[in-house]
Amino acid sequence: MKKLLPVQGRSGVRRIAVALAALLAWTAPAAAQGSAAPADSARELVAVEEQPALLNRREVVREIRRNYPWALWQAKVSGTVTLRFRVTAAGLPDSASVQVMSATHEGFGAAGVASALAMRFSPARLNGHAVPVWVMLPISFIYDPRASPPRPRG
Repeated sequence: MKKLLPVQGRSGVRRIAVALAALLAWTAPAAAQGSAAPADSARELVAVEEQPALLNRREVVREIRRNYPWALWQAKVSGTVTLRFRVTAAGLPDSASVQVMSATHEGFGAAGVASALAMRFSPARLNGHAVPVWVMLPISFIYDPRASPPRPRG
């Protein structure tokens, strides 16, 4: 697992503790947690030889920062959302499969989904072939007053 490093900004170090280490800290398959995956060709993460790897880390950091709920930022509220979704054989999140498994605040659920849809992965591989795979992904939104605030929406 990789450790979280500060994000370098153009105007010095701007840190938003997004917990990008969590982006690669895939959890146990949902089947082992009591919920069955839909019957499709996607495999559980433990069933593949090569796991998907995030390719656009910087863009995802920007998306997480941009999607941080404005009201929660103003209130200095940090939180986490855990998502489950299918990464296609092309390495893209399947938008129809994204589920919020848990969120510390409802606003982080929608923000996490929007951020996850911007992710691009190298595909999972099995027997040398790209295959779709289910992943569970925690995304942390941590208030950092030194980081640029998100733009208000509404």
